[in-house]
Amino acid sequence: MKMHRRLCMAFTVVILFSGFFAAPSMAQVSRPGKYSGYTSTIYSETVRSSRYVAMRDGIKLAVDILRPAKDGTAVNTPHPVLWSYNWGGRAIGGRHAVDRLDEIVKYGYVVAFVDARGCGASYGVMVGSYARIEAQDAYDMTEWLGTQTWSNGKVGMMGCSHSGQIEWLAAGMRPPHLKAIFPQCYSFDYYFGKSQGGIPGMFRSGSAYEREKTSAPVDEDPTGAMRDEAVEQHRKGRSDNDVFSELPYRDSLSSITKSRAWEEASPGTYLKDIQESGIPIYQWASWNDFLTKVMRDAFIFRANVKTVYKTSVGQLGHCGFGSFDLVAEELRWFDYWLKGIDNGIMDEPPIYYSVLNAEPDKEWRFSWKWPLPNEKPVTYYFEQGPSESPYPGVNDGILTTDAPESASAKDSSRADYTVTPDTRDSKGFTYTSEPSPSDTDLIGYVKADIWVSSSESDQDFFAFLEDIDEAGKGTVITQFQLRGSHRALSEPFFDNLGLPWRANKESEAAIMPPNQPVKLVFDPMPVSYVVKKGNRIRFTIVNAYPGASYLNPDGAMVSIYRDKNHVSSISLPVANDPVTVEIEMKTDKPGMENADELSFIITPPFTLGKGYRAEDIDVSTLMLNGVGAVSTRVSGNTLVARFRKPSTNKANSLDLSGNFNFGIPFRGSKRVQVK
Repeated sequence: MKMHRRLCMAFTVVILFSGFFAAPSMAQVSRPGKYSGYTSTIYSETVRSSRYVAMRDGIKLAVDILRPAKDGTAVNTPHPVLWSYNWGGRAIGGRHAVDRLDEIVKYGYVVAFVDARGCGASYGVMVGSYARIEAQDAYDMTEWLGTQTWSNGKVGMMGCSHSGQIEWLAAGMRPPHLKAIFPQCYSFDYYFGKSQGGIPGMFRSGSAYEREKTSAPVDEDPTGAMRDEAVEQHRKGRSDNDVFSELPYRDSLSSITKSRAWEEASPGTYLKDIQESGIPIYQWASWNDFLTKVMRDAFIFRANVKTVYKTSVGQLGHCGFGSFDLVAEELRWFDYWLKGIDNGIMDEPPIYYSVLNAEPDKEWRFSWKWPLPNEKPVTYYFEQGPSESPYPGVNDGILTTDAPESASAKDSSRADYTVTPDTRDSKGFTYTSEPSPSDTDLIGYVKADIWVSSSESDQDFFAFLEDIDEAGKGTVITQFQLRGSHRALSEPFFDNLGLPWRANKESEAAIMPPNQPVKLVFDPMPVSYVVKKGNRIRFTIVNAYPGASYLNPDGAMVSIYRDKNHVSSISLPVANDPVTVEIEMKTDKPGMENADELSFIITPPFTLGKGYRAEDIDVSTLMLNGVGAVSTRVSGNTLVARFRKPSTNKANSLDLSGNFNFGIPFRGSKRVQVK
């Protein structure tokens, strides 16, 4: 079967097709990234056409449409439509992105790619990303696609980055024909994605004019005159850098858009509308996508939108999927919601996440809850070194589980604005742990509360949680940033999973009193990473970092405090232990005794809910002191299991282990007298 490799364009939809398409005789397989046997090809041909579609204000958008065909002619049989609103990548340099989706079309879909307003061959101007007019365009295009003769009225959206964020905005518009979406690598809060902690990051600033002149004209424009006219209009557009770089606060008013552009661009602003849309959602995030912070925002969406039925988190960065067959997963999703194929995707746990640095057979795991039910926060405090670790920072401090006792202690240094990824540790403040005695799973939220001061009235702070191997090589697990004047915390307008949040409003900004300690509560970031035995954890703090528009007050003296009155600490989410269940030895009814067997009642914590109940236990995995169960039965939220009696009459520590369905482990123990 034909392998289609990904067409990579910055900020465009990302599509990858591989050999998941199955002949009818193939066995049925449906699990994340694997899909076969539930559907079969209907057509052997496809036909591409293109045209302009007018939006409500008359602006025409270019769209490529790939339809099933017979004998070279597109069929009129209605099928579901999948489409992507694309940042100018519909057809560049003679390559049509939609052509790479011909295999899916043969299974009875229509696929469309649309050049966004002010991009590619579309007319109009783009004034910064995600202006409200783009959401309106997504509504209008969805309704147009849903009402064509070759459409069955069921429309789905898919795509990454700009395309992914538009899907959330489209859902908030509630177009009647939009039945499911699959957004990837987006921001819930565009301000946090681009200016986390009040520190601006990188914005799109370059013109795509020369590239867009190579956009393929649509069929009604054989000479390219309409395309050329459209591209000339794009010159009047304004880049993200033009719009957002002048807006230091989330509620800043743009002089260009005459709106609060950060709020306008953020799907979170329209949370109530998205909630009320009822549209089924499968979202994809990546642990290393610090361009959007989607690893954080995916769990916010999940906590606030009931129809976020599936969340997967991959290992890589922005729109990177590695060996995971994303399109097989998209087909599982859309087959279920647009074609009604019961392929089991909705029977799985809602969360499927990768674990970085894990053993190959443990890289991907399921969970019914986030944070994980077995997460145990472990607090590490800053203390004076030396750490005796390779390549420490200017202070060489340590991380310890013992709270500070000193009445006054700090580390001080001149702020260094020449920091690079290679010199981050050597030029920063570092606090390093002892070598880990065993492999440690860090899965959940990393929190950091740091007391700092500067000789200036404002200062930027960048922090990195690192895994340091025995040779001293550091791997960033997650990173934080916060401008001192943006340190105020606020009450979130959404469910933030009980975590601290800041509104970054102008009214809340406050200078740093020079040379006086202030507490910085960094925005917690989720991680999923295994620190190997013998490696160390390091927390590094610097005052500048490439890719950010940081403050650089000349000669600033910066201090990190670490005494009992100014406790600087980090909290790590250790998730090594299985879920704990209660076990009790059950007394047999008179006449039912078996001298060779014992019965135990296994009770999972009731608060864990679906997926962690007695009925969810995979009884084939039950082991008591290494011996499998003889028989089992469910009674309410308990599982009664019979085991062979240990061959001793002394006090025994009985250790029970097993898995809930989908490989989620649990454990229980009891010390009993066995007679």
